[in-house]
Amino acid sequence: MGSVDRLGEQVGPRLTYDWVMTEGPPANPPDPQPQPPATTETPSVPVESTPAPPAEVPPSSLQQTAPARTGDQQMWQVLSHASAFIQVVGIPSLVGPLVIWLMKREDPAVEPHARAALNFQLSVLIYFIVGSILAFLFAVTVVGLVVTIPLLIALAVLFVLELVFALLASLAASRGELYAYPLSLDLIKP
Repeated sequence: MGSVDRLGEQVGPRLTYDWVMTEGPPANPPDPQPQPPATTETPSVPVESTPAPPAEVPPSSLQQTAPARTGDQQMWQVLSHASAFIQVVGIPSLVGPLVIWLMKREDPAVEPHARAALNFQLSVLIYFIVGSILAFLFAVTVVGLVVTIPLLIALAVLFVLELVFALLASLAASRGELYAYPLSLDLIKP
């Protein structure tokens, strides 16, 4: 079915590119150049041209920053970091990354994220245990109360930082980046 210009003359098929943003190209894309009318008369009104669809870039010229990953792998990467928020409901934050690392140890796209999250959660657990023991030992002595209060404040700050770093790592994983946790001990090797 063709279009009609302002004078009522048939000018050829109407070109639409609705498929560019929705479903991909049609099986038989329309001819980008409209065919001139069969008559030798030139139309008195110029024919409006439609813009050409965007040219496809060959895959070899694209820069790839990370290997291709599936949506499932991306979900597990983000969950390995975000699972630290499970501590809000009373489960230790170490459980989530440990379970994901044990389940996805063989997946090369997920394993580095789960290992980094697990190393960080193990490091934070060690810091909490050592800090709690020191706070208890200092609290027993009279002079130790001066040291105990700043130590308890430091443990509270460490708890908040743990949540902030887990959030930052989750956001980095959603972008396909591996987050380097600060204060993390490299306890589990690849």
